[in-house]
Order: sequence, then structure tokens, then C-alpha cells
Amino acid sequence: MEDWRRIDVDQYDPDLQYEPDPIDAPAYSAQQLDSLVTEIRSSVSRGDALGAIKLCVAQPPYGSDSALKTTYLQAVLNAFVSVRQSEIPNIVKSLDMDETDTLVKLLYSLMSIKEGQKSGGVLLGWFDKVVELVGERPIVSYVNTGAPKFNMVVKRGDKFPTNVSTLFISSPEGEPKPFDLKAATKSKKFVVVSVPGAFTPPCTNQHLPEYIQKVQNFASKGVDFILVVTQNDPFVLRAWREKLGATSSKIVFVSDPYLDLSKKLGSPIDLGDLGLGTRSSRLALIVNRSGIVEFVADEKGGEVNVSTASKLLAKL
Repeated sequence: MEDWRRIDVDQYDPDLQYEPDPIDAPAYSAQQLDSLVTEIRSSVSRGDALGAIKLCVAQPPYGSDSALKTTYLQAVLNAFVSVRQSEIPNIVKSLDMDETDTLVKLLYSLMSIKEGQKSGGVLLGWFDKVVELVGERPIVSYVNTGAPKFNMVVKRGDKFPTNVSTLFISSPEGEPKPFDLKAATKSKKFVVVSVPGAFTPPCTNQHLPEYIQKVQNFASKGVDFILVVTQNDPFVLRAWREKLGATSSKIVFVSDPYLDLSKKLGSPIDLGDLGLGTRSSRLALIVNRSGIVEFVADEKGGEVNVSTASKLLAKL
């Protein structure tokens, strides 16, 4: 009889007894994956630890078949093992929020296979540094994956998420155009003001006017620009900006129609009882030139108390 101590009890988990519905996950062909694995191995051979890890977390082949995933995970494991313990902190600090989340997913995946378990000490070392430097948010995000809830609100010390490709602004001609968040914020010190909606009384009468009036005060404190984020489309935001008299180029109104940025910040709020659906909650952040969140003012709803311009200026 097989030694009962060696039975893989996880195989009897009820959650593993069904085929999951197909999802829109990135998949690679064998040729594409070979190319990626070669790039990862080349970076490891050159001693480019950060480059290797960046490749590992860029776009994992979630939608590929098991054999390809195994090949990929082996390359990822080799990359993790090749990194000296002293290098891990700087690598983790160089990752943005999404990359850190992916890093934790890969660590969990490697822990679940025999090859990874043989290097368990190394993987635990990575876990230890992630928790030490960015807290438990990536682990909570992993545990909650697929659950109908949003992530925790971004906190001080987190990397500001910049890889959001579904943001829009109004062009000078009044037409919507994509907003490159990563390029716009690179090496910049900026303030993010997330609001539930354009033309709503608290946003229009209480919250935004003070930021508009004190934009030069922020500039004198080293802030390059103020980013106003809400779900409304660029046409509405253009009209709202004109009504508010926000003529300074240092205030940028950005449309987040799918709440992709808001979800990464952990800030959506359900306003269905008011007929507004899910919106961005009221939130204000200060982000430094390294992309690290220095201060968070989360209103926990629609009131205007802790996220005012005066409160943020006092933190600069």
C-alpha cells in the first residue's frame, strides 16, 4: 500500500474537481514560449537579475497548456534561484504593483510543484522580502483572485500602478485620446485626486475648486501636476473642466471608463442605490518621483474631509 504520508491530499480539493470556465488569459505558442524562456535564461547568464525577473512577471502564459506552463515555471525558478539574497530588496523595490502581484502568484505556483519545493528556502526568502518591503497586499490580492471584491486601498509605501492602458483624456480639439499613464508619471512627483463623478455637488462645489485655486501652491512644493481621475467620459470631463475654470496645464482630467486604475488603487465604491452604479471613491494620493505612494487620504465614501487640497499640502 502506498505510504499515506505521501498522498497528495490537494488533489481531492472540491475546487479542483471541475474544469474552470475559459478566461481571457495570455497564451503562448511553443515557439513564442521558447523565445521568452531563452530571453530569461540569457538575462540570467549575463547576471542581469532585474531584467530576468522583469521578463518573468511581464506576461505569464496563464492561458497556455500545462506542458508549456511547466517549461515556463522551470525558467522562472532558475531565475529566482540565481538571484543573490542581497539583490532581492532592490529588485522588489523596482517592481510596480501589478508586477509584485504577479511575482507572488509565481512564488505560489512554484511552491506547488516538486521542483519548486526543492528550493523552498529560496522561495521563502523572496516571500519574506516582499512582505517586508510592500506588506501583505500582494498576498491578499492573490487569495482574493476571482472573488467578487476589490483589492485593499493602496497604502503608503506601495508602488503606484502605471500599467493601465484604458485611460483617456480630451485632446485640444475636444476628441478623446489615450492617456499614457506610465510615460506621463515617469520621474514625476504628482498628486492623484480620485472622485465619484463629474458635476456631482460635493466634487464640483467642495473638492475640486480648492485644488484648482491652489495649483501653484502644489507646484511650489515640487508637485509636477495633479491628476483628477473619474469614470466619466472625456467629453463630460472637458465640459466639467471648463465649468470649474481649470485652465492650468498642471491639472489633468483623466477618464477611467472601466475603473481599471480605480480597481488597482482599491478605490471603487458601489453607488447603485443612487442610480450611479460602481464609481471611483473619493481618494487622494501623493506619489514621489520614484513612483512610491507617500501619502493616502481615503474618504471611505463620498464625504470631503481628509482628501482636501489643504490637507495634502500640509503633508508635502
